[in-house]
Amino acid sequence: MNENHKSHIEELIKVGILDLEDLEINRSGYLSQRQKHRLYFYVSFWLILAGIDMIILALFIYFQLVFQRNFITGIIGSCFIIVPAYMSFANAKPHWEDLQDDKPNTASGKIYKHFTLRSGGTAGKSQIGYCSIGIGDQTFSISPLIYDYIIAEGYYRVYFVSNSRKLLNIEPL
Repeated sequence: MNENHKSHIEELIKVGILDLEDLEINRSGYLSQRQKHRLYFYVSFWLILAGIDMIILALFIYFQLVFQRNFITGIIGSCFIIVPAYMSFANAKPHWEDLQDDKPNTASGKIYKHFTLRSGGTAGKSQIGYCSIGIGDQTFSISPLIYDYIIAEGYYRVYFVSNSRKLLNIEPL
């Protein structure tokens, strides 16, 4: 292994996208405990958010029955609360399915980096950058920090979970 390749691996470890202990477990076809904990965090976050929405819905219905008694306002208000709760459950589902599968998927080949700027706000003064990488027929959103450390058109093996599309590890080849 040449010195440049070793330093690139060290950079990927430093930014947290490559974990050698997790890599060995991913190569054997399983998720590591650290990766499972991260997926459990996402499931918990979305379910807690849905629970908060349901509590707000219960309080809203109570308020409507006791104080307001306006049927139309109750229906419209309930819809505005039910939709975010449903979306929270829908966001938790792919993470839960990934935990149940307990199998990382892989894609190998040349990585193509994509960076897109979207303007927002007034007069286009604020811009938001979206970073993604493409490998084979797969595309993944990544943070700008990781984006800077991946070599464009370099050869990598990417480990990811299929339902939530979360990157687990990136291994330079």
